[in-house]
Amino acid sequence: MKNYVTFFNIGAYIGETTQAMVELFEELKIDYRTFEFEPILKYADMIKEKFKDNKDVTVIPVALSSKRGRYPLYKCPRDDGSSLHSTKWNVNPDDYEMVNCDIFSEWYNKNVEYKNDNEIYIIKSSINGGEFEFFLDLINSGLNKTIDIYCGKIYGNLNKLTHLDDKYVNDFKKFLVKNNIIEIDLTCYSMHNMSIVKERLLKLMEEN
Repeated sequence: MKNYVTFFNIGAYIGETTQAMVELFEELKIDYRTFEFEPILKYADMIKEKFKDNKDVTVIPVALSSKRGRYPLYKCPRDDGSSLHSTKWNVNPDDYEMVNCDIFSEWYNKNVEYKNDNEIYIIKSSINGGEFEFFLDLINSGLNKTIDIYCGKIYGNLNKLTHLDDKYVNDFKKFLVKNNIIEIDLTCYSMHNMSIVKERLLKLMEEN
């Protein structure tokens, strides 16, 4: 049975990571689909335009959280540093835009169709402190057991919320490791680590 990759880009920004993933999947001649979660509409529209001729790339203009509805996304001077948390160290709590939010496990159960037994799941997460809610939902729903590769800036982003002390953050990191959530550092600033993703993906394909 042929391998198939499903890639979830949580905090897609303008789609640099998706571009690299699509190029990798096509290089390996593997069928794929990607879901791009980007709540800021101007960035979501940029991804749509970039991949307008690729039916395998789907853009979802929502932020992922522990609740559904519309909530403030707080801005910071750097374009890719916005957060649902007003306590992120460099956001302006008075400067925000309202965005649509959803819960990943609920969205997944409604929208992701099973492909085959050889499907490989990849998550890239870089959501500036939203990792606490996202990964709690992933683990509590059991979906973490279906994910084969984690990448992004998961551990680094956990340190960005000023209302959490070091012990809480370190305990949460241990909780993630206990649940086999071990990241490959991969953002638009560390794309050289795509070689590690490729190596891991090739190994999974061989095992299948």
